[in-house]
Amino acid sequence: MPSKKFYLGIIAQISAGKDVTAAMVRELIAPKMVQIINYSDRIGEELIARGLEKSQKNFQEESRRLRDAFGQEYLGRAVSYRALHSRADLPILTGIRRAEDITPLRQLPGDLYLLFLTAPAEKRWQWQRARAQRPGEAAKSFEQFMREDADECEMHIRQVGQQLADGCIDNCGTLDDLHHQVSLMLRDRLPF
Repeated sequence: MPSKKFYLGIIAQISAGKDVTAAMVRELIAPKMVQIINYSDRIGEELIARGLEKSQKNFQEESRRLRDAFGQEYLGRAVSYRALHSRADLPILTGIRRAEDITPLRQLPGDLYLLFLTAPAEKRWQWQRARAQRPGEAAKSFEQFMREDADECEMHIRQVGQQLADGCIDNCGTLDDLHHQVSLMLRDRLPF
């Protein structure tokens, strides 16, 4: 096991493959322990507590409400706290959307590697419909998807990824292509 703690942060637009990438990392570094900590987990907890449906719209509105109420770094602080107290060999932090999400992560003891995961909008829409994790996703039109993708909560992702990430994976090919790119990233950037 490495002598210092490492964290992997994934910056990605809606349905770009964050969960698939995190699962691949888990598989590739086994038997090392991975914990996936998603920014939307904290938002989802709040939606449940308030009795609201876990729709994309509600996640976006709740994200705004939490940031307005507790500061723009609120979700970053919540994820940073969970990562700091993780017993995993590699906490993977998914759902990073803003520079303010990263600021608290930079204060964690150890090394943080930020990965920007990209994919074309058409593919992301198709993957979201096929996955259908939230209500209404299976029937969502491309126009609806693009409206959600342009929401204020999502609009900073590309800029944050391009400016602050340590590396980029373009998820525009097959699962095997993604697996190969993730393998190379782990080999070249993380000590596992």
